[in-house]
Amino acid sequence: MADEKEAVLATVQKFLNSISLRQPPFSEALEHVLPDGWCVLSHPDEFWVGRFRDLVPRIEEKVTKTFGDLSNKFEERLAEPGPEVWIHEDLAAVWAGYQISFDNKEITRGINVFGLHKTADGWKISGVADTQLPEGPERSPVLQTVSPEVMKPIDYLLDNMTEGNWDKIPSVFVTGSGITNSRRKDNMLFTSTWAELLERLKGIIDKSPSEIRELLFDVETRICGDFAFAWTPFVIDINGQTVNKGVNIFTLVRKEGGWIISGCQDTSMPV
Repeated sequence: MADEKEAVLATVQKFLNSISLRQPPFSEALEHVLPDGWCVLSHPDEFWVGRFRDLVPRIEEKVTKTFGDLSNKFEERLAEPGPEVWIHEDLAAVWAGYQISFDNKEITRGINVFGLHKTADGWKISGVADTQLPEGPERSPVLQTVSPEVMKPIDYLLDNMTEGNWDKIPSVFVTGSGITNSRRKDNMLFTSTWAELLERLKGIIDKSPSEIRELLFDVETRICGDFAFAWTPFVIDINGQTVNKGVNIFTLVRKEGGWIISGCQDTSMPV
């Protein structure tokens, strides 16, 4: 496990290195990600949702516009809090602070959550969500206690999936984002919008004469300000019989007083 954690962190570090201390373009960055993976950036001056294939050119443009010929002095590096790493089979999560600096002088700090999947070519970043931390000496605390408020949209999603209330579910999602799924039995790794995910699940659950329920256990969370992450092992039960198990990575943001799901990566395998 220690070797896998090192490999996961190495992938994250390579991605950060590929956008740091060099002149754009940052084409190497795409070697360390799934280009269709989802990205959700929650900053004081913007809220941006897209895919890695859009994120990398966006970083290039912003760095060039801000620093011009001195872009090779821009750097993003890992910082406190963390990094912390979770791994289950072909799925990994990294909760880690980051520091943005120019010419070795800090500009801002924040927190990234990276979701990763292991492919035939090694670990690849399949999703990222981030937030920026307030300026000043007082840093927002990181809470580890599982919060009912953070879990509320996740529980709402799972309960309404079981009950077939498909029209209610989109209210707990960040618009324009989605999920990356791994189905190890079929060697499938694919991304979907929320609408595509729900349409696929509806076709399975609505046609089943049995009750299908996803049950979570041993949940771990990290919460910092209006940003949260949940590592949620699960089993899929059909009429009380476990038929599948896996793990979800959920990222969440707090908007207008309530938490909503900004992204998800998962893996599962029949038992």
